[in-house]
Amino acid sequence: MTGAPGEGMVEALYCDIRFGSPSARFTTAFAQRGLIAEYGISWLLPRLVGHSRATDLLLSSRMVDAEEALRIGLLDHLVPTGSVVDAAVAYATDLATRCSPASMATIKSQLQADADGTYADSVTRAEGVMLQAFRGADFAEGVASHLDKRPPSFASLPVRSSDVPV
Repeated sequence: MTGAPGEGMVEALYCDIRFGSPSARFTTAFAQRGLIAEYGISWLLPRLVGHSRATDLLLSSRMVDAEEALRIGLLDHLVPTGSVVDAAVAYATDLATRCSPASMATIKSQLQADADGTYADSVTRAEGVMLQAFRGADFAEGVASHLDKRPPSFASLPVRSSDVPV
């Protein structure tokens, strides 16, 4: 990523993990254009950087450089210029070859469900899901591959139909 003004910044915030180069720059730009916080950025941004930082960025429309973006949570990985795509692909490849697709899907669901809940509710939900995971094929494969000192071979997730709610 080299720059993300306004709506481009919102689109970057939709990503689970963000990579950028030292030349990356971010701005909300809305207030300077007479606009409002569009496309859910007023919900997304505080969850990533905290309420006061989100307020600062949205009201001021100031430019944030890559170092600050990394420090405050707009970027997760700062990589050399020219290697952003390669770094993101390497990260995704690592996830695809070493991590259970079912586990990652469940973890993403947990993160979403627990974003506004209580700690106690999160623990309760996790206990139920954990018992299911202990009985699953991916847990058996994960342990076996670790003991055998080999890469795991996890099953793919089933393909979703466009008629199935996400």
